[in-house]
Amino acid sequence: MEMAYVNVAEWTPEHVAEWLRGLEYSLVPYVQFFLNNKIDGCHLLNLTADDLEDLHIFKIGHQLLILEAVELLRQLHYSLNSETLQSLAVKLGCKARSLYNDLKLNGPQDHLESMKQERISTSVLSAVSEILTSVKALVSWLDRLPFLHDSLCLKLKKTVLKLSIELASTTQRDQFAEKPHSLIKRNIKFKELPFRINSTWMMDPCISSEVL
Repeated sequence: MEMAYVNVAEWTPEHVAEWLRGLEYSLVPYVQFFLNNKIDGCHLLNLTADDLEDLHIFKIGHQLLILEAVELLRQLHYSLNSETLQSLAVKLGCKARSLYNDLKLNGPQDHLESMKQERISTSVLSAVSEILTSVKALVSWLDRLPFLHDSLCLKLKKTVLKLSIELASTTQRDQFAEKPHSLIKRNIKFKELPFRINSTWMMDPCISSEVL
């Protein structure tokens, strides 16, 4: 089992030792202390400065290096435990639908108004940026096992990337177009994504359940 795909809380002392070796060469001498004390993933996630002293790590600089790295692991671990592919798709779909509704509500209301030169508002640019950030999070999930080699997930990934490129290109290109907001609205095609995922993989625990 490769360490990259193991829940941190399930790391063995050997996994922790491998992680410590990879942080910085100056920390390698401490690896044996971790192994001798059987520091596994659960212990690692709760490691404190006092614990490090018990492990014969007295240099403040080395303690800071390890504690900062542990904090990053905590963030990764609890993020993985609170997010699912389904929840990320819902977030993306909500952001897309919110922007779509905003453009529909606040866009030109008649033909004469639609003929006026428009400028893309800061709020729209910000919303597009948030959508693309959500796309990045979703794609990062699709790049993990067990989704990595699944044909449906590969198809979904290609679709999401294609739509995001279209949206980004439209936003950039249409800053000087006559009706940029209307063009952006037509290119917000993530609205139905959560429903597509729900209907396709609703019974798959890797999709709809939290990562354990």
